[in-house]
Amino acid sequence: MRRPVARTLTKQLTGVLLTPIAVVGGYLLWLGWHEPKHLQPDGRQTGPYETWQVLGFTLTLAVIAVAITWWSKTAWIAPVMMTTATTAYFSADAATSIDNDGLWPIGAVLVLIGTAIGVSLVSLIALAMRNAQ
Repeated sequence: MRRPVARTLTKQLTGVLLTPIAVVGGYLLWLGWHEPKHLQPDGRQTGPYETWQVLGFTLTLAVIAVAITWWSKTAWIAPVMMTTATTAYFSADAATSIDNDGLWPIGAVLVLIGTAIGVSLVSLIALAMRNAQ
């Protein structure tokens, strides 16, 4: 009986440690090389991220959430660790940006809420699919 419990705890601990590394890697891959905001001819600013960068990162988060949930057999690791890592890294990146306009805390709250809801849904679906096997 101890062996399955130890194996489960090892998988969970590994998931807790690897998830933030995977999230930061995905962030750097998709969003870590952005340029400053762009001034459009009509006077409005856009950026610093393009739509395809955000979509790529979102898909990467979904893949990480499914993989961690499937492997660890728990639905809590991905939402907790991924939301924390994504929000923390976004906050650090936005707060130290050259074109910081002081609105990054609002963005951080939106990232926190969106990541928590999205990853929780993906994790619950992945766990339900795993348990259905």
